[in-house]
Amino acid sequence: MHARTTTWTWTLGAVLLMLCACQSSDEKAPTAPDDISMETPLAEPDPEMAAQGEDLFGKLNCKACHQTTGGEEAARGPEEGPNLGGIGMRRAASWLRSHILNPRPHTVDSPMPGFTVTDDQLDALVAYLQSLQ
Repeated sequence: MHARTTTWTWTLGAVLLMLCACQSSDEKAPTAPDDISMETPLAEPDPEMAAQGEDLFGKLNCKACHQTTGGEEAARGPEEGPNLGGIGMRRAASWLRSHILNPRPHTVDSPMPGFTVTDDQLDALVAYLQSLQ
């Protein structure tokens, strides 16, 4: 009887391990931290890349919801996104990249759509946002 109990225990353990492995593959990827530490050095964005990002910011109609001057505390309407003035001092590049592609993990009820952009376009948008200091 002892051998049967041991076999049963090992079988149950293997099944549980497989279930955990399957479940972990369905989980969302971890997101970047919301805030950057003041100890984290901010990379100086490439001015040419930032200019391309500013142009793309306009072409993607981001300006319809976001202001880029006046800082986070500037007034905004009920349907507008947050003011992005100074965002380069408040958010890490990894957070900005993740938020542009899929804002919901960061702000659950965000009306902002996720954007499908190329890596170069994403780099340009992040460079522009980092230049807003």
